[in-house]
Amino acid sequence: MLPNDDAYRFALELADTLGERAGSQGHKTMLRAARVLGLPALRVAARETLRLIDAGGLSTLDKTRPRTAGGIFLRLIREACDDETRRRIFGKRLDAPGAYQSSAAFRERFAAACGRAEEVSSHASV
Repeated sequence: MLPNDDAYRFALELADTLGERAGSQGHKTMLRAARVLGLPALRVAARETLRLIDAGGLSTLDKTRPRTAGGIFLRLIREACDDETRRRIFGKRLDAPGAYQSSAAFRERFAAACGRAEEVSSHASV
């Protein structure tokens, strides 16, 4: 994907809306997600992020602090991606999360947006 395509522009606007500082690690990761995932998957993850924020947000797995809005978005993507896609976005080998904070319904919608509905994780939702 080129930097001027719809997914990239959407990711730039979303990163700003979610408070990710330009040039920060979260900002860069969101732009990589745009190149790897495309607009439909970004929109699904953005809608779920806003829904979770409206519902009170998410805490970190150790429950020591609330996740930032950008952190919620990136956590959702990390949980919903397959191993190869996760590596391409996050730039390192990240195993599938041991604990899921996203719902199974979100992961199904995300997989469908990525064109891989048959690969949906069967992990239980929180």
